Amino acid sequence: MVFLRLRSGLLLLFFFLFIAAFTQVRPVVKGYVFSQLINEGVNRVDENGNSTSAGLKTKIYIYLEVRGSGKPMVSQVRYNSKVFNDPTVYSITGVPAYVGSTAAGGKKIVLSPARGNHLWRIEFTITENQEKPLVATHPTILVKGSIDRRAFTIVLKNEVALAEAVGM
Repeated sequence: MVFLRLRSGLLLLFFFLFIAAFTQVRPVVKGYVFSQLINEGVNRVDENGNSTSAGLKTKIYIYLEVRGSGKPMVSQVRYNSKVFNDPTVYSITGVPAYVGSTAAGGKKIVLSPARGNHLWRIEFTITENQEKPLVATHPTILVKGSIDRRAFTIVLKNEVALAEAVGM
C-alpha cells in the first residue's frame, strides 16, 4: 500500500515537472499606455467665429517591456473601439526613458526596464472634432502581435494622460 502511494506521488511529481518544463514564458512583461493632447497652435475661424481647423489631435504612446531584445511585430491595436493595423514599433535605446509629465500634477514619468529586458514604443495619432472631444468608450487597450514567432495578446487598462504639447 505504501509502495503504491509513493509510486503515484512520484508519478504526479514528474507529471507536474513535465508540464512546467513546457510552459511558455510570456514575451511581454509589462505594458504602459499614455495619451497626450496636441495643440496645433492658433485655430482658424470663419467670419462667424466658428472654428474651421481639423480639431484636436491625441497622440497615443504604448510602451512594451519585452524579455530579451526581440522586436515585437505588432499586428493590431484596439483603442476606444478603433482598430489600428500594423502600427509602427520603435526601439527605445536610451534607458531610463523619459516619457513626459502627467497632466494632473506635472509628475515626471521615467520608464526603466528590468535587467535583460528591452523597451519598445508604439505610437499613433487620433484626430477628433473639437466639438466632440476624445472620450474613452472602451477602457481597455488590446495589443496583439508576436515576438520571435511567439504570439502575444496584452490587455492594458491604466492610461495616463500626459501634459498637453504644442504643435508636435
